[in-house]
Amino acid sequence: MSAFSGFSPDAEPTPLPEEFFIELLPQISDVNELKVTVYALWFIFQQEGQYKFIRQQDFATDELFMSGLKSRAGEETSALDKALMKAVQRGSLLAFVPKETPENPAYFANSERGRLTLEGLQAGQWS
Repeated sequence: MSAFSGFSPDAEPTPLPEEFFIELLPQISDVNELKVTVYALWFIFQQEGQYKFIRQQDFATDELFMSGLKSRAGEETSALDKALMKAVQRGSLLAFVPKETPENPAYFANSERGRLTLEGLQAGQWS
C-alpha cells in the first residue's frame, strides 16, 4: 500500500449531510457499499443542473475506483452490482430502472431533490 500524500490546498470539499455520519455510516458494515455510497454522493453533488444522478457505467468506467473495490480479480462488476443493491436496499441511494434500458438504471441520492426526481420519472413526467 502506498502512503497518501495529503489533500492539496486547492482541493474542493465535498459536502455530506450530517445524517450520513449520524445515521447511515454506523449502519454500513460492507466496505464496498460504503465506497459506492460515498462515491455516488460525491459524483451527484458535483453535478450541475436540475437532475443529478449516477449510472452503473459511471462507476464502471472509473478504473481507479473499480480497482479499489474488494473483490476477486475479474469480479469487480459483480462486486459493484452487489454494493449498489445494498445501498438501494438500505435507502441511501434510490434507483430508477427505465423500461427501455433496464440494464442501465439511474441512481439518485435519497434527498428531497432525489426523491422528487424519482417520483417524476415514475409518474412519466419526464424521461
